[in-house]
Amino acid sequence: TTAVGAGAGGGVRRPPSRGRDHGGVARVTRQRDAVRTIFSRLDGFHSIQDVHARLREAGDAVGLTTVYRAVQFLAEDGELDSIR
Repeated sequence: TTAVGAGAGGGVRRPPSRGRDHGGVARVTRQRDAVRTIFSRLDGFHSIQDVHARLREAGDAVGLTTVYRAVQFLAEDGELDSIR
């Protein structure tokens, strides 16, 4: 189980567009923004399954694998901290 929480700066921050998606520019996706929004409302660390459940409760039909990928991307970019 992986637990994730807001980065060291406290709260989720949006870095400049960069990444690995298309030509080195990070795509902004609805799913990634939804995950980012959930974390901006949470304190402490939460499991990916918990975040997925909260998204589903909010009516967002995002898959668990998509949440894992979004969290991995946000952690790699320093927006979230991850504990494995």
